[in-house]
Amino acid sequence: MIALLACVTGPGDSELPEADTAEFYAEVEPELGASCANPSCHGSVDRPYEVYAVHFHRADPDDTYVDAALSDEEHRLNFDRSRAFLSASDPAQSLLLLKPLDPAEGGLVHGEELVVYLDRSDPGWMALADWAGVE
Repeated sequence: MIALLACVTGPGDSELPEADTAEFYAEVEPELGASCANPSCHGSVDRPYEVYAVHFHRADPDDTYVDAALSDEEHRLNFDRSRAFLSASDPAQSLLLLKPLDPAEGGLVHGEELVVYLDRSDPGWMALADWAGVE
């Protein structure tokens, strides 16, 4: 699994960008858990970007929808997977930022035209952008 993640990079990147783990766990992971980890979305092993969250998708299927803290492994996988969707060469072009953003605001089509963030002023989008290194 880790070797697979190392092969996934942002558009045109040859390596994964540096990313702050403390900021991810405090600001980004809760945002992703609230908006992405539903088992019908990125809370599925069938998705290229799989996310774990309390009350939603978990590494152990028996823990799905359970109110229990994420394991260290779940935290690490959330970080690694999210980092794989960042662009080191152009953070503003990171898929992690563009897929959930409204295409009318420069985002990319997301699933069946799902829009998570209407514009770049949304606090959730701004947390992702800050972590990605967008200035």
